[in-house]
Amino acid sequence: MHYERQRGQVLLMTILLLSLAFTLASFLAGAVITYQIHSAAEVTNATAAIFAADSGLQCGLYQQAVATSFACPIDTTSKKDATGNPIVELSNAATYTSTTTVANGSTDIVSRGMFRDTARGLEASF
Repeated sequence: MHYERQRGQVLLMTILLLSLAFTLASFLAGAVITYQIHSAAEVTNATAAIFAADSGLQCGLYQQAVATSFACPIDTTSKKDATGNPIVELSNAATYTSTTTVANGSTDIVSRGMFRDTARGLEASF
């Protein structure tokens, strides 16, 4: 009869350990999935930011190659970045700033695109 009680205790301990193992596995799986969702959101933000930077670069290239009197930020808002360049807002709420520097026969166009908390930049020199 003494052994019968011990078997019940062993069964209870086994159930508790398995419950703990499943709880830990569920927690780890949740943490991994949360990290992957966050990473996917960052990729989306980075894509929008790089396309905004590309828009600024294309505008600067057009200004240099085709229409030198063309003002690159078409819808200049009152917003300015830290260096005084206008911030252009696109229809998807992404923004860009673009600067063109011509010196010693070389032209440098630097464009910085921003979307939410992500920024990406592109540069062209010719």
